[in-house]
Amino acid sequence: MISSTDDAFRAFEQRYGHRLPEVRGDWTPYWEDGAGSSALETALNRASSDRLTQAESLWAIRQPRSYPVPNFAEAWRHVLLYSEHTWGAWCSVSEPTRQETLDQWALKRAYAAAADTQSRELLSQAGALGTAGETPETAVDLFNTTSWPRTELVVIPRDFCEGRDRVTDDQDNPVPSQRLVNGDLVVLARDVPPLAARRYTFTPGSPHAPQHHVDAAGTRLDNGLLRVRLDDRTGAIVELFRPDLDVNLVDTASGHALNDYLYFTGDQPADAQRNGPVIVRIKERGPLVASPARRLGRPRLPPARARDPPYRRPGLP
Repeated sequence: MISSTDDAFRAFEQRYGHRLPEVRGDWTPYWEDGAGSSALETALNRASSDRLTQAESLWAIRQPRSYPVPNFAEAWRHVLLYSEHTWGAWCSVSEPTRQETLDQWALKRAYAAAADTQSRELLSQAGALGTAGETPETAVDLFNTTSWPRTELVVIPRDFCEGRDRVTDDQDNPVPSQRLVNGDLVVLARDVPPLAARRYTFTPGSPHAPQHHVDAAGTRLDNGLLRVRLDDRTGAIVELFRPDLDVNLVDTASGHALNDYLYFTGDQPADAQRNGPVIVRIKERGPLVASPARRLGRPRLPPARARDPPYRRPGLP
């Protein structure tokens, strides 16, 4: 029998759940130290994985007969080889500048770099499939590459839609939009069908307003569904409210808050320090998108310890 992971674990829980021991607390493995020490490349590789998944779906929707199997196989090979758990040479902690350390990291990093290039090329090729000129110059076709209907905010590059803030869908229905501070246009695409596309047209004029406005003022954000307040000293989230619950969902009794920033070197969590004072400015003011721009001050670090954190990438401060 073929089953999804969700169905399999639900059946397992119903049958054996009452016999499973329950353990509370943090049980953190140590291989993630490698991913943390190369966060740039890890983020790059995760983006490549998402890109390849989208490119595969687009190719299957638009032109399955020309699906380039070898190209996708090679790109996925690089994604998987970077994600594989080995992280650097055995001597990367004690001798970060040793040639063996540098050579192995160069090889590891090359997998992420190759996957980034290949995934971008494949997604670009997938987006260009179809008959040339089938989409008007004033419109875009937004594809939903998942198997369920989606309602999402979509960012349209400034170069495509500059001077055209008014958006309508394929049924000429008004679509809410907002010009961002960087010049891009954000659009609220509603109920795009699964594994299909919907066309949106951009014309000069005032943008259509959303049904629910988003407001930002000071350190507060409110979209009618959630209200959030940041601590003006640390930048952490100290208030989180829903209209149907008259209670703050953030427990600050311990002195911590959501998205709090703590930093320590070495292996003693007790040495954790907070960042310095923050600067919070309003970046996007609504009505469709509102966001604060938070800049953290430098953490006040404790004295350095003799032992470096494990799996440190060469050159990492």
